[in-house]
This record gives sequence, structure tokens and C-alpha cells, in this order.
Amino acid sequence: MWPFLLGAALRLYALPNQMLVDDEWHLVHKLRGGASLASIVGDFGGNDHSIGLGAIAWLLMHVTTLDELWLRLPSLAAGLALLAVVPAALARRVGHQTAMALAWLLAVAPLLVFFSRLARPYAITTLLAFGAFLAMRRWLEDGSRWAAAAYATSAALAPVFHLPALPAVLAPLALPFVARGVRRPRPADVALVALTLAGVAAVLAVPAWRSAAAVAARVGADRLDLAAVPQILELLAGTGSPIVVVTVGALALVGLAALLERDPILARQLLLVIGLHVAAVLASGASALHVAIVVARYVAVVLPLALVFPAAGIAALAQRIGRRHPTLVGALGAGALLAAGPLGWIYGEPNDFTNHIGYQADYVPGRYFARFRPNTPFGFYDDLAARPPGSVTIVEAPWHYYFHPFPWTQRHHRQHVLIGFVDDGPGPVRNGELAVHERGLRFRRAIFLGDRAGLRARHVDYVVLHRDLRTELRWPTGVSEVAVDVARWETLYREWFGYPVADNGRIVVFAVR
Repeated sequence: MWPFLLGAALRLYALPNQMLVDDEWHLVHKLRGGASLASIVGDFGGNDHSIGLGAIAWLLMHVTTLDELWLRLPSLAAGLALLAVVPAALARRVGHQTAMALAWLLAVAPLLVFFSRLARPYAITTLLAFGAFLAMRRWLEDGSRWAAAAYATSAALAPVFHLPALPAVLAPLALPFVARGVRRPRPADVALVALTLAGVAAVLAVPAWRSAAAVAARVGADRLDLAAVPQILELLAGTGSPIVVVTVGALALVGLAALLERDPILARQLLLVIGLHVAAVLASGASALHVAIVVARYVAVVLPLALVFPAAGIAALAQRIGRRHPTLVGALGAGALLAAGPLGWIYGEPNDFTNHIGYQADYVPGRYFARFRPNTPFGFYDDLAARPPGSVTIVEAPWHYYFHPFPWTQRHHRQHVLIGFVDDGPGPVRNGELAVHERGLRFRRAIFLGDRAGLRARHVDYVVLHRDLRTELRWPTGVSEVAVDVARWETLYREWFGYPVADNGRIVVFAVR
């Protein structure tokens, strides 16, 4: 109960205030303009909008108006379900102490917390991958038809949500090869394999055919950068401290030995599925595979399985200390990981950008997050920093949904931020924005610059217009979609609000209240 409550608190913390950023916009771009269900499920999209999430969002759009929280709800539900299902499902095999330690580790794992708060399919595919593993084990044990149906369903659904999850759900087909006394396949085994492959082929046939060129362009396009391996391990272990990573690794080795003694078949099956999935990810040569967070996201679909080993190591340590304290040892281990991890830093209040890549790609703040520091500090933000945190609300405009310095500047001034949409024309809007009269989509953390009543109703204090955001970016520069002429907004705001309260040539600030 306590691990679940902690995990739920970490996943729900300030979630309604979070800006939709980075890859979360892939789905929004697909949904804009009244997209049909056929167009959403008919292909993977140029940036993989997630067919499964797209179908759910499309259905919800016909019931309610979607905001950031609605778009993240499927991932949140899957992330919370994972906390409850994984320890309970494995408790009989791994023992109560290991299951309890696993529950604590799942609760505080930053990647799993992140997946649950993201309008992307990773939390869902992680749950489906675990379901596929569990269902295949049950099928091998007693031939349950329910288990067979659950496995085939999980294997068919996972690639619909995220194609790179396919190896994780097909890998359990190899579990019979590491069972005690490898038996000859039964006709029912062959039927299950055929049913699974047919199901996968059926759900992927149309999108694979229509997206063949796009998928082919992303396969074999890159390779793992060995220099990124330490950072990948940090992301998977949930800490930027090499000492803690080594400690987690040592606990995993201790846990492996303990699990081989308790249930060698389960230990070998876990290693097999994890190994096959990781090998498939690396062999795929997927685009951006040299980037640590990309590899970590692809691999983390089997992270709950991998965490069984350090959990078993914690349980073994608890037994050494005394059988009366397994829960305490698990809680202390999770607390240590939480303290050594990034969540305490990321959750500094207020933070409206916790899903931004600057926070998620690296758990050492000065190593990646610093890239988003603007070239030239602005005195206006210093003035905001002198006020009580969270006492002011500002609008920043324009922005680019991938690369912008606003997370860094908010870290400095500690005030609430909204994004100002600058495109209010009748035609197609720029990426990262919605149309003024968009049907079915309306975001809490964004506002149209031309909505004067909305600015006042939402208690906006200042609007900050950036004349050329590209000149502020340290990395990456030259993003064409950032180039927006804000002169017309300056003219309008002078009529509405009078002279700007700050103007240093690069930014101009108007006081709304």
C-alpha cells in the first residue's frame, strides 16, 4: 500500500500544471484539424504519433474537449496499474520480501514516473510487455486459454501503441527454451505462436504498408554510441551518481544469485526476455540511437522485469539484517534512490515543464539542462526572481515545442509560465500551436495572444515577446519554426496595455494587470 501511495504521489504531483512539450506534440499534430479515425490508425506517421493513443484520443474528443491532462490520462492509468500489478503478480514466485522491495523500486524509478506523466505510449507498452511475459509463463504452466488470449492480445496491441515495443512482447515466445527439461512443442503451442503472429500481422498490415518508407528510413539509420552507455545506465538506474549506479548493479548481481537459488527458471526467463529485447533494440539501428534517452526509452519497456534483480538483492540484504525488517530495508533503499535521483530537483516548485527534454534526458543538471540556458541573461527575469515564488504568471511567446529556453528561465525566476500562441490566422497553424477555433482541443497551459479577456481572466501579469528566439538559443540553433515576426503583437499590445515595462532589444515585456 505505502509504495503504491508514494508512486501515485510522484506521478500525480502538479500534473495538471504541466506544459505539453517535445514528443507529446506528435499526437496533437495528428489530431488537429478534425482528423479522421482512419487517418490516425492508418499509418504510424512521420514522427510516430502512436496509433493506439491516437484512437483513444479521437474517441475522447467526441465526448469531451481534450486538454493536457486528458491526453496523458491513458499513460497515467497504465503507470498506476503497473505499480499494483507487477509486485502482486510476482509475489508468489519471488517471495513477499522481494515483491515488496520491487514495489518500492517501481514507485520511485524516474523513467517509470516520467512515462506515467507523458502523453506518449511508453507506460502502456511497459504494462503490455509485462502482461505478455506473465501470460506466457501462465500458459506454459497450465495451458490456460485465458493466458493464451492475454498473451496474444498483449503482443498484438503493444506495437500498435509503439512499434519498438514489438521485440519485448515477442521475446516470451522463447521462454520454453529455458524451462526445466525442454519439451517438444505441443500443437497448442504452435497454435498460440501462429495466432500471435497472425494477430500482429493483422493489426500492423495497413499502417506498415502505408508507412513502409517512413519506418524504413528510421531503421538502420544510427547505432549505439558506446560513450553514451554510462548515461544510459544512469537513466535506467534512476540516478546521475555513478556510485549509486554501481550499487544498484551490485544489488542486481546479489539478487540474481538469490533468484537462481530460489527459482532458476524464472531467473533465466527474465534474463532471456530482457536480453532479446535489448539486443533487438541495438540491432535495429533506429534513428537517434546514439542519444542516451532514446535508447533508455526503448529499453525501459522491460525495466520492471530488470528491477526484479536489485529487488531480490535488497530482500537478501534484509534477510541478513533480520527477517523483521524487509519492508524497512526496501523503503530505505527506495528513499536513497529517490534522494540520489532527479525527482527532487525536477519537482522544484513551481515547474511547468517537468516533461521537457532538458529535465528528462540527463539526471546531472549541469550536463544537459544547461544547454537550454539563453545566450544572454535578461534582467527582467532577475526582477521576477526577487518576488515570492509562484506569485506571478507570465506568458512567453513565441516558442518551439521542441527547443526553447523557457524551462531554464523558469528555473531561475520561479514564477508560473503560460505559452502564448501567436498564430491566429485562418489557415494551417505552425507546429506546436492550435488553431483559434480548434475542435476538441483546448489547453490549460497555453493562451492566444489575441485573447485579451483570457489574459485577464487567467490572472496573467506580464506577456514576454521574444523578437528572435533563435538568437537566444545556445543549442540547437537555426530552428526555422522559431522565427516569428511579433511586431504586430507589439503594436497591438501598446494599444491595449501602453508602454512596455521592459525592452532590451531582444525581448519586450507588457504588463497586463
